[in-house]
Amino acid sequence: MNAPVTSQPGKITQETRFAVVMYGGISLAIYMNGIAQELLNMVRSTSDAENGRNTLTGTASVYKEIAAYLSTKNKGAFKHKFVVDIISGTSAGGINGVCLAKGLVCGLENLKTLERVWLNEGDVKTLLNDRESEPVKYPSKEPKTSAFNSQRMYGKLLDAFRDMDEEMKKSANAGKSHVESMDLFVTATDLRGLQRPILLSDGVANERMHKHVFPFLFRQQNFCSNETLNHFTAQYDKILAFASRCTSSFPIVFEPVTIENITGEGSDKAFHENGIDKQQLKKWEELFFSLYDTSDGGIPLEKREFADGGYLDNRPFGHAIRAIHAREADCPISRKLLFIDPSPESVEKRDSMAEISFINNSALAGVSLPRYETIREEIDALKQRNGWIEKVTEIMQQLEEQNIVKLKKIIRAHFGEYQEKKIKERYLSDEIPARTEVFFTSISASGEIEKVEHDEAVTMFWRDISSHGAPSAAGAKNREDNLQFDAKDLGDMVKTFGSCYYPYHYTRLNDLSEQIASIIVRAMNAGRHPDFIKTVELIVTAWRMRTFCSERPETISTGDVQTENIFFRNFDLNFRIRRLNFIRNIIEKSIKDHSIAPLFGMVEKQGGPDWSKAFESAITEFYHETVGALRLMYHQKGVLRANASRNPIADKARELQEVVMKMVGHDQADKMIFSGTLKDVQYWFGPLHGESTTFGKLVDELMELLHELIKNGHTGSGADKANGNACAGTIVASDRVNAAFRKLGELYPEVAGRMRYVYDYGYALYDMTTLPLLSGGEYGEGIDVEIYRVSPADAVSLWDEKKKSKPKLAGITLGAFGAFLDRDWRRNDIMWGRLDAAERLLESLLPEVEDQDVKQTALLKAQRMILDETIEEWIDELKKTKISSKRAEKQYKTLQMVWKLLESSDKQVPAGGQKNQEPLWVKKFHDTYDFNRELEPSCTLRSVGRSSAILSSMIERIDSGQGFTGKIKEYLKKLNWILLGMLDFSTPKTIKEILAHYWLQLLIMVSSVLVLLGVIFGSISLLESTKTTLILVGLGLFLLAIGGLSLQRWMIINVHEKSLTPESETRYQRNIRIGIIVLVMLLISSLTSFAFHYHELPGDILTFMKHIGNKNCPFIP
Repeated sequence: MNAPVTSQPGKITQETRFAVVMYGGISLAIYMNGIAQELLNMVRSTSDAENGRNTLTGTASVYKEIAAYLSTKNKGAFKHKFVVDIISGTSAGGINGVCLAKGLVCGLENLKTLERVWLNEGDVKTLLNDRESEPVKYPSKEPKTSAFNSQRMYGKLLDAFRDMDEEMKKSANAGKSHVESMDLFVTATDLRGLQRPILLSDGVANERMHKHVFPFLFRQQNFCSNETLNHFTAQYDKILAFASRCTSSFPIVFEPVTIENITGEGSDKAFHENGIDKQQLKKWEELFFSLYDTSDGGIPLEKREFADGGYLDNRPFGHAIRAIHAREADCPISRKLLFIDPSPESVEKRDSMAEISFINNSALAGVSLPRYETIREEIDALKQRNGWIEKVTEIMQQLEEQNIVKLKKIIRAHFGEYQEKKIKERYLSDEIPARTEVFFTSISASGEIEKVEHDEAVTMFWRDISSHGAPSAAGAKNREDNLQFDAKDLGDMVKTFGSCYYPYHYTRLNDLSEQIASIIVRAMNAGRHPDFIKTVELIVTAWRMRTFCSERPETISTGDVQTENIFFRNFDLNFRIRRLNFIRNIIEKSIKDHSIAPLFGMVEKQGGPDWSKAFESAITEFYHETVGALRLMYHQKGVLRANASRNPIADKARELQEVVMKMVGHDQADKMIFSGTLKDVQYWFGPLHGESTTFGKLVDELMELLHELIKNGHTGSGADKANGNACAGTIVASDRVNAAFRKLGELYPEVAGRMRYVYDYGYALYDMTTLPLLSGGEYGEGIDVEIYRVSPADAVSLWDEKKKSKPKLAGITLGAFGAFLDRDWRRNDIMWGRLDAAERLLESLLPEVEDQDVKQTALLKAQRMILDETIEEWIDELKKTKISSKRAEKQYKTLQMVWKLLESSDKQVPAGGQKNQEPLWVKKFHDTYDFNRELEPSCTLRSVGRSSAILSSMIERIDSGQGFTGKIKEYLKKLNWILLGMLDFSTPKTIKEILAHYWLQLLIMVSSVLVLLGVIFGSISLLESTKTTLILVGLGLFLLAIGGLSLQRWMIINVHEKSLTPESETRYQRNIRIGIIVLVMLLISSLTSFAFHYHELPGDILTFMKHIGNKNCPFIP
């Protein structure tokens, strides 16, 4: 399983790791898509998957230049790599988080697939839950349950993920991931809640857990298995789509979703090929619904409604921070936490003296304050963690001199023993103490360093020390670590390391017992049952005290009792990991500084080789082998911490679980209450207890199984390998480290021997200080976590909202639904997402003052690239729509101006000719660019009308039509009829269409018929008196029709904002003039006829006209 040692090892990689938190934001998801695109470009720029590519295009090339610059800053010792390995998202951020994670894992070149989904499908016209949302393919419930088509949402998400799978197959990076690991957390809300107990001092309280999170994992293939743990392959697309659908189920807009909705087996059979089958669900229950191990209140998992994660966790920091704590390093790293807030809170000016009325108080209590989620606690906790790590580092620096003295004492004693056994015949006994000083720097009275000549005995000693870990024919036991301590009890260890060893020993005992208990509980899948965790910890402690001893009784020989050092050797995987990390760190410092001194750690340098290319190659090769062993142990730790059936000890752990529940008299772990003490648990092992033999034997078997897995690893079955659950053991890792020491010792024995002492003894002195200080905390990678925000308020180089007094995003309007209403608005928000992300990412990568010029140059270059790409696509898109409205024409002209500005910017020189001054194109962009902030009223009114009909249907579902809600429903229906009628009437058509449509047609036809009848009746003596009345009424209706045409034209211009072409404008005016001429001629004819036949009108009409008529009218006597 050992990887071959290369003759020319590559450079060490230094990683800048990002954990990303994405807030909810409804249509601001479109802005976050732009940010996700830039994060992918940043990671892709240094990805191993891109190593074979000759050139990178777009902003990825800018980030690659930054990586090269950072490598130059540290003398070219490391190559830089940018990584996004943790993503936590809610609602809109959850969808983008899923797509970003899948894109990174699949090695995609871009996220254009998701951009197209947002542009094409994120339109209210297709989102609304009526006949325009493909109801045949995505049928919804009747009456309606949501304003948007919820089934269509799931289908489109699933289609997007499948498209990403196809892109991966066609990509040049097919099969190559941009990252080695990924933890994705997608939040949701279980509306029913899962009841769980809270343990009290004398009882239990119950509460419901409504927060839920979907944890998706990716781990690249490891040293002992060619299989990869990957939840982002095509077979997981359905659960990815389900999680995305859950987290974005914003109330009213989308209905809550159940697994039954998409299995095709419930009342909703909308999906067949898209549904989740029972076999898949059974597999996924353990991965993504581990808490739902038992039915709660008779509600099975398939019927539980999951809704928007933003109900309770709109700012999901906790999951990302816990993942940071769990992360461990295998190379030099820096860690950044990046959170995306698309609508940041601004500083408000408040009148502190204003009275809060009872109405305001009620609103604050019932709505505002419960929904107000703060992040201060998480940020403060991270800062406290950073501060404590800094303090521990300072303490270690202060104690370093004391540790050096202790380690010197150990080496002197060992060298004396070595000389007595190996070469004492060559030297007098009184020379031995003097010879030990060749290991250390000697200081003369004048303070100058006295060089000691090279000594053959010393060389032999160092070479033997560096090779003492060679595999032995005596068996695998002799290949394990720390064998020199097996026979030593606590007293012996104190003699070796000093009295400070006492607190360290007991801290390590306690920590290791908790680690073993945690492994067992996870294998039982009982990690959320606190009382059961406590019980298992007591069992492990009782077993340890029964099996191992701290102080060996004087009457017992060395081999008869197992010391607690053997307990450490058998089970303490974390110590091995910490020690390899310590060696890794000192080698990294040595290579970075081009100095041998850091390699010796607490053993000072005397003589030895100078730094050279040959030595750098040898120590780099040693480094890679050490890191290889470290990665083996990381993977083994991950396997042992797996949940339920994925854990190799799961079967034996469940046996113990059943016995324990029988002991305490419970049949369910989540309801178990055990208030016993360590003595009570020790009694279970005793001879008087009825279950003692079975219980004690079972615990022994479980512990022996765990020890064997730690030592020899787990080959596993085919299923285990597919899940990434095969692992190597500590024997393989130790062999790898020992082989690296031997090879280095052949070339540079003084270096390898000193480092071996640091490995075997020096690190224990270091760990004696750090472990008690850090025990109980969560420090993960052990470095500071820098915190950055991406928001419209933070990226101000191209648009400062405070100075411009207007927002750069369209999506924040209309309660954050704005971007769903207009395609140009979506284009604008994606563009600003990319621009803001580029600015903030470069700020986080180059925070030092000395890097400002490099950062500014890179930022301007990235901004130009983003604007070039976006505006070119935007202009082409507007051209294809034929720019049919004044609004589109205005946007087109603005973009053309910006485009010409950018094309000519290469020839422009900064004002005043200063290198660091702002380019002219930036200032002109400030003054020129904006998006059209007015919506097309016609589209808006139509959407409002459709929405009112949908909302009416939703109300009908909860009410039979009686009472107040029934009246609301009817009003909404009328509103829908009025709004859609207005729009239908005002929609631009030809004159023929107008004459043939609805009541304008009726008015014109009726008016024409009445006038015609009036003329005809005038030639019939019996009906001649009716002639004038018919003509007057006809003329009135005709005037009404003309008024309707004028109103329609006004609405075309002011509501639809359609620009009439010159031909249509001329035709329209000609028809109006003809209509007016005809109207005047008819009016004159009618008035003349009225004057001649006035006395023939019926009496009642004459009486009426005399009362209301104008006495001065010449036609009325």
